[in-house]
Order: sequence, then C-alpha cells, then structure tokens
Amino acid sequence: LRKLKDIRFTLLKSVGGKGTLALDNIQLVNAGKEDTGDPNELIQSLTTDNNPFSPNNDGVRDNVTFAFKLREKSNVKLRIFDADGTVIKEFGSNTPLPSGSGSFTWQGRDDDNTTVRNGLYFYQLKAESVETSAKDRSTGVVAALR
Repeated sequence: LRKLKDIRFTLLKSVGGKGTLALDNIQLVNAGKEDTGDPNELIQSLTTDNNPFSPNNDGVRDNVTFAFKLREKSNVKLRIFDADGTVIKEFGSNTPLPSGSGSFTWQGRDDDNTTVRNGLYFYQLKAESVETSAKDRSTGVVAALR
C-alpha cells in the first residue's frame, strides 16, 4: 500500500445503517520496477499501463499490460493476488522467454474467467534464468475500477 498516492471515495448511507462505498478516484505511485539501471538484475524493468484499469468491456482501459525486460533467457511467471493474498490469476510461459522485452496482458478476469471486483490487486513477476542460477522477482499494485 506504500504505492498509493491518493484515494477519494464516497460513502452513501441508507436508512438502517447500511451503505455503499464507491471509489471516485485512485492514484498509484509508479507501481512496479521501472528501469533499475543495475546490469546485475535479471528483471531489468517492469511497468504497467492502464493502471488503474476498467475491465467492464466498454472498450476503454479494459485491460492492463505488464511489460518487462529480461537480462537473459528465463522462465517467467506472473501472479495476480486479491487483497486476501489468494492467487486469482496466473500467467506463465511453457518455454523460457528470450532476453529482452516481454509482456503479459490481464483482462481483469480470474482463473475461473469471472470478472474481478473493484479493488486493489497485488502482482508478482518472477524470473529464473535458464543460463545461470539468477533469480529475481518484482511486485506491485494494480487497481480495477469498473
């Protein structure tokens, strides 16, 4: 949550004490690993676009792309976690990815193909080199606002 810059919300309370919390705006400080500048890091960079994103199929910001750069050929896995720490979506390559740029795009659906609810989701990108014993991981936060 250190990556949150600003959250604005509205609380609508009805008779009987029940209410609805609606997010009006959320701003995240650059989530993830920008260019590290460290040639020893296996994951040279990790950025997200469309963060926050809106997986409501209206054609506007419906998905978020996790773009990364690898120092060397690696097995790569991206996991998306809900607020409880449960893995809800997992991406990975069946074969090692070459050094250079790669990406995964998330449409805001879990592994059961259900659209996720509004909220913050944590992600972790793991890379393990097939050429050396190098391992690296990078984490961040992405927000879904439908």
